[in-house]
Amino acid sequence: MVLSKSSEAPLSRTLEEKHLYAIVVIIVMVDFYAVTYCSEIGKWSESTFSFRQRSLNYNTPVACNGLLYWLVGNPDEQTADGIFVFDPSKFTNHNPNYSHFINFPSGLLQRKGRSSEIKVRLGLVRGQLRLSQLHINKRKGFVLKVWELNYDNNSNNYNNSDNDDGTSRMWALVHHVRVKKWIDERQHVIAFHPENGNVIFLLFNRRDIYQYDIGEEIMEKVGQLPDDGRGIYVENIRTYTLAHPLWPTPISTCPSASVSKS
Repeated sequence: MVLSKSSEAPLSRTLEEKHLYAIVVIIVMVDFYAVTYCSEIGKWSESTFSFRQRSLNYNTPVACNGLLYWLVGNPDEQTADGIFVFDPSKFTNHNPNYSHFINFPSGLLQRKGRSSEIKVRLGLVRGQLRLSQLHINKRKGFVLKVWELNYDNNSNNYNNSDNDDGTSRMWALVHHVRVKKWIDERQHVIAFHPENGNVIFLLFNRRDIYQYDIGEEIMEKVGQLPDDGRGIYVENIRTYTLAHPLWPTPISTCPSASVSKS
């Protein structure tokens, strides 16, 4: 995962700050093992970290403003119940504040069962973190909600979301639509348009990719996944927003790769 090194709001960064980055490789074992490459010093660092009673969700993590956002849930109930925020710059110092938890918006539907049933997806639009939920009703169509995380440029502290609800000031509801057509139980949000906040990408029938313009209510097929005869599951689909320029500096060999060769 590639992260911008700036923790400021995207529009406030200088050109030089936009070209600073970190690469984070996380390996899940008993604890989590991470190797982080910093473009400023041109070196890799290694660290381990852990958190209890929660597991990382199958959804793709999202890198935003120097932080890594990941859906998490209960491993026994297989639910997504919030977002963990990781600060890779604090991994190497064994800092206990390397992560904190963000509650879902109060308007997001939560229930027991498989995480895929509540159809929650994280994404990035114009450098801002967004969260979507798609709820399908066979008779009434589907309900789509999209929220955007409110950033406080003076403080990167969201810890008070554990002490009170805090969701009204942390999340802004940017879309709430009910659609009575294009109904399919095997329908999922798989990605956000990186520049157009009104456009998302949906997967139908496990293969067909559609672009949906929320404001214009236009659904357009833009592609199809290959059929290998085994079927495609949304859990196996990974989408990444390409928001970084070409590498400004060479990347040295990852330490874990060196160990595996010896």
